[in-house]
Amino acid sequence: MNSISKRASALIANPSPIVVGHLKCVDDPFTLDNKNGFLNFGIAQNHLMQKEIVNFIDSNHFFNNSDIHYNPGFGKESLRVAFSHFSEKFLSVSNMDANNITVQTGVSSLCESLAYCLFDEGDTLLMPAPYYSGFIYDFARRFKVNIELVDLEPKNGFKHNLDDFIEHIEKTNPKAVLITHPYNPTGESLKESFYGPIIELCKKRNIHIISDEVYALSRLDGSSHYSLLNYDYENIHFLYGMAKDFTLAGLKVGFFYTRNLDLSKAMQSVSYFHTTSTQTQNTIELLLKDHDFIQSFVTRNQSRIKSTYEKLLNALPWLKHTKPDAGIFFLADFSHLLKENTEQGELDLYNYFINELKINMTPGSAMGLKKYGVFRLCFAKEESHVEEFISRLSSIKL
Repeated sequence: MNSISKRASALIANPSPIVVGHLKCVDDPFTLDNKNGFLNFGIAQNHLMQKEIVNFIDSNHFFNNSDIHYNPGFGKESLRVAFSHFSEKFLSVSNMDANNITVQTGVSSLCESLAYCLFDEGDTLLMPAPYYSGFIYDFARRFKVNIELVDLEPKNGFKHNLDDFIEHIEKTNPKAVLITHPYNPTGESLKESFYGPIIELCKKRNIHIISDEVYALSRLDGSSHYSLLNYDYENIHFLYGMAKDFTLAGLKVGFFYTRNLDLSKAMQSVSYFHTTSTQTQNTIELLLKDHDFIQSFVTRNQSRIKSTYEKLLNALPWLKHTKPDAGIFFLADFSHLLKENTEQGELDLYNYFINELKINMTPGSAMGLKKYGVFRLCFAKEESHVEEFISRLSSIKL
């Protein structure tokens, strides 16, 4: 008799290169005292603002008698109100009803809750490729959502093409379309000329839109974020979290909002399984209320993201890549290093990076890419890590 279920056996079988690379980096990380350790440029975490955010949290916290008891599993009311005010000022979202906000342990939890609440097994979710690989786990692994892909074209820098999406919507008639705005993994800041017509088509056909906006404030181009929630359509479902713009991945806080009251109630109901601790909620509430700190933090963060990107590219001018407007990553094209233009050839190149150079980056095949030799490079790292990355990559014989 098997010691675990068939479901669990399938879940843990064949770990992806992302998991393998991350575990290597955790076991033997690069530090100034361990300069031969692994460099983790494969996980989208921002290390540029650690001091500022830790100092804020260390100086801003509270805990009340009520916080040791059960609170609403979908988030304390005071936190949800604070998030609605934050969204209006910084995410261009007006009239967000705090009663319809759901708070859970990060955006991944919210996505899996959506897989349960919005889809029946076999329903189709349409999303572009390359994609953030976590979406496969979030939507498909447990609740069996059928994922259909729109392949973005390498010759167009993997930018979103309206006609391709319209064609796939007409062909697959999906239950929902997933839009990441700004886009992970290319760093593209999506334009209204793309998402405006998509929203209108989905509204006409009663197709849901899931809008993941977790990199809304992590911009290199200085532009302001414009949320898809501004459109008048009740089936736009909004995701935001504290992991990316505020470098707080370890605190596990995500926000969901929709004007679809049935879906909102369902999401709040399943939050019983994904409740964020009250102590963490209190800390995030204080942060979201401090708009002066947020403005200063975001401005400094954007400056550091841009300067880190420029430092990397100035040192490696030969690096062919997608130029990011936003986010903390881009796609780097190493196809000229492939020994064979196959998925195995890409895996061999990945193994060279991880085992010989001790650099972890996400291979394109793990993101649904059909062009081999393209890797996601997450660059928002400490200066010493960036300098070591440049040194190791410069050792490659081109």
